[in-house]
Order: sequence, then C-alpha cells, then structure tokens
Amino acid sequence: MSHIIKLILLAIVGLLVLSFFGISLQGIIESPAGQANIGFVWGYVLIAWDWLIDFLADLVDALIFWN
Repeated sequence: MSHIIKLILLAIVGLLVLSFFGISLQGIIESPAGQANIGFVWGYVLIAWDWLIDFLADLVDALIFWN
C-alpha cells in the first residue's frame, strides 16, 4: 500500500514541478506532435498487448494439454 502512496506523491510533485516551469500538459497532449507521439506509443502498446495475450494463450494450452 505504501508503494501506491509513494506513486501518488511522486505524480503530485511531478505536476507541481511542471507547473513551476510553466509546462502545460494539456498543450503538449493536444499539439500535433503530442498526438503523433501518443499514437506511436499506443501502437507499440497494442502490439505488446497482443503478444502477451498470444503468449498466455499458448501457455494455457500447453498446461491444459500437458497430460
């Protein structure tokens, strides 16, 4: 439980640091470059998710048909 609290505090501190330097997350996310980067990363997240699901399905099949 303490790890979650540490993560929340780290996120709050990170947001405060960004605010101190005048960096707007909304501006970054809504910019064309930000959208392109998000789309690029999301594509790899989907590829990794599909790979993980396929791996787990193969693992389950191997365990079920082991006998």
